[in-house]
Amino acid sequence: MENRKQILTAETQLVLIGIKNHGTVIAEKISQYIKEVFTGEVLVLELSMDKKNPLTVNLNSDMDFNDKIIVLIDDVANSG
Repeated sequence: MENRKQILTAETQLVLIGIKNHGTVIAEKISQYIKEVFTGEVLVLELSMDKKNPLTVNLNSDMDFNDKIIVLIDDVANSG
């Protein structure tokens, strides 16, 4: 396995994508903590999906995800 390190700089963009509803709340809270120690840009998006057709997803914003760090966040505690 190749050992790689990525250097986070002020130009780094971190995108937290919360799965609607509770995942977005958690993503917002995490972003507050990250912004205290991270000098790059932190964005929070909301993803909604149809549980009956999970291949159909919608983001609340159009974005080019190239060269960004993406973290998908869900609240599995409420998944039943």
